[in-house]
Parts: sequence; structure tokens; C-alpha cells
Amino acid sequence: MIAEKFKKRNIRNLGDRKGFLVLCVDRSGRIIQFNKECEKITGYTRDEVLNRKISDFLIPNDHTGQWKKLFDSLKQNVWIDNFKIPLKTQSENEIF
Repeated sequence: MIAEKFKKRNIRNLGDRKGFLVLCVDRSGRIIQFNKECEKITGYTRDEVLNRKISDFLIPNDHTGQWKKLFDSLKQNVWIDNFKIPLKTQSENEIF
């Protein structure tokens, strides 16, 4: 319980840092953290994205297979180095 509170507090503190995109998803792929920098870059507000699946609107259609591969490996505690997936902005542009 204490570790969980510590983890949540640290994620919140990281989310407040300027210049860093902080986008966190839970084990089901739903967005649980989306900071101001993410809002600025993607055009979506925090309220628009929280609790929605990232793959439903932020991952470009031609990259969903890559996202699934990354997400499945992370759920198994396997990290893949140098893995890049663009995000789709509200205006349908792709950003890295």
C-alpha cells in the first residue's frame, strides 16, 4: 500500500515537469497520466484522454502492430531498446 502511494506520487511529480512528455498507461492500455506537455504537443486535453485506450486514438493505424508488440513485451517485464512509435495528434499529424 505504501509502495503504491509512493509510486503514484512520483508519477504525479514527474508529470508536472516542463519540457517532458509524460504519458502513462495501465496494464489494459488506458491512459492514466497525461501532462501539460502532452496536451501542448498532441492537441488533446488531459480530460479528453484519461481512461481511454491509447491505441484507439493516439497510435497511428499503421503502427498498431508495433504498439501491440511493445505493450505485450512490457506486460511481461521485457524492455525493448530503441523502440520508437509516433503519436497521432488531434489534427491527424504524426509526431516522434
